[in-house]
Formats: sequence, C-alpha cells, structure tokens
Amino acid sequence: MRKIEFYNRVVELLKEGRGFAVAEIVDAKGSIPQSPDAKMIIFPDRSYEFTIGGGGFEAQVIEDGATLLANGEKRLLKTYELTPKDLEMPCGGEATVAIEVHQTMPKLLIFGGGHIGRMLGRLASETGVFHITVIDDRKDYASPERHPEVSRTILTDAQYEEGVPQVDEHTFVVLSSRSFETDQLLIERYAREKVAYLGMLGSESRKKRVFKELKKKGIPEEALARIHTPIGIPIGGKSPGEVAVSILAELIQVKNKMK
Repeated sequence: MRKIEFYNRVVELLKEGRGFAVAEIVDAKGSIPQSPDAKMIIFPDRSYEFTIGGGGFEAQVIEDGATLLANGEKRLLKTYELTPKDLEMPCGGEATVAIEVHQTMPKLLIFGGGHIGRMLGRLASETGVFHITVIDDRKDYASPERHPEVSRTILTDAQYEEGVPQVDEHTFVVLSSRSFETDQLLIERYAREKVAYLGMLGSESRKKRVFKELKKKGIPEEALARIHTPIGIPIGGKSPGEVAVSILAELIQVKNKMK
C-alpha cells in the first residue's frame, strides 16, 4: 500500500463528510501477514478499502470497526491472537490494532446562495460541525469564489435537480432561494423525506400560503409540522448576518438534540 494513496483517500472521505474508521497495526509479535503500520478503511456497512492482512484477523477488525461506528464510539486498541484456534490464522503471532472512528458529519444543504445563504455558509463553516453545500441555479451565486468557506457549491438547473445530493437522516435542508415557487417546489420534495431538519425563510403569511398549496397536493399534517418556518430562533434583527445567526442557532439546537 502506498501511503500517499491511503492518506489522499482519507482526506477525500473527510471532505465528503462520510463516516468511516481507520484501523492500523501499531504493534506486532511473531509472524503476522502485514508489517506494523499497515492501515485500512472500514465503512459502516462493513465494506472496506486497503488491507491489514486478510483472513479471519482482518474480518474481525472490520467487525470491530463497524461496531464502533454503529455505537457512536471513537476508538479502540485491541490485541488479536493470530492462531488457528482464535481466528483460524496459521501465523501464530499477535497484532495490536488501533481503530479510530470518524463519524458521519451532518450535511447542510443551503438552497440559495444570496445574501442570507452566503452568510449562513460562512458562519456555519466556523463551527466545524457541518459538511456545507450551497446550491443555486444562478452561476454567480453558486461559485466557489462567492462561497470560499463551504465544502462544495453546485450550479443546478431551474428545477433544482441537477447535481443535487441525496438526503438522509443526517441532512439539514435550508431553503433561502430567490423565489416563492422554488421554495414551494423544494418543500414539496423534502417534506416526506427523513431529513434531520427542513426550514424555509419567510413570514407567517408566506407559511400559510405554502402550506395551503402543500395540503392540496396531499402532504400530511405530520410532515408539515416538522417544517421549521419562519426559520430560525427569534432573536430579532433583519440583516443577513442576524438572520443567519438565528438560523444557525436553530440548526445547532436540533443537531445537539439528536445525540
């Protein structure tokens, strides 16, 4: 294994905000199938990249790494006996493995790269707890130059479909697009999804108007009740910075309640 390939892959995964564990042989006695400092990457579904030796030994390390990920634990230092009796390994030595977990980073999707979206991306990046993507159908508003602090920018189509990431229970969705029609389109798209957070900018009157249309389209009341709108914690102030602070405070509040 070339170390540069391994570390480049780890950097890629960190940038993507994916959950994974790194297992490394830190000490060895007797015969083992790989040299000390061999490393591998383990994913929650027990798939893996690179190797620390194969066989029953590696299978057990993969199982231990996946268990750490599932339980929300951070690290494990464990010695494995590579014997026919313990791991069906003929080597006869023992290997001490350090497993370090990198949990899934919550994804923050900001739809709309205008004044508030830009400020929210900037402030959220300072917390270091979100993998942030800004999405807009306007080239100037979806450029890395406009949003240098965020993880990714996406120039999408008018229907906000092209290149837009899939959402999951770790995804926070903030709607701050330039139009009522776009926000309604996106609310309708994500209202039934199991996202961690779905919020939309706007007044109470706008909320009533949007919800009225969504009810006509069959969105159930329980789904509408999960939508945060007007978005943000009411702290007062209407400037982009103040609104962004109120939104970020609500995002962090919801995130911390998930623990």
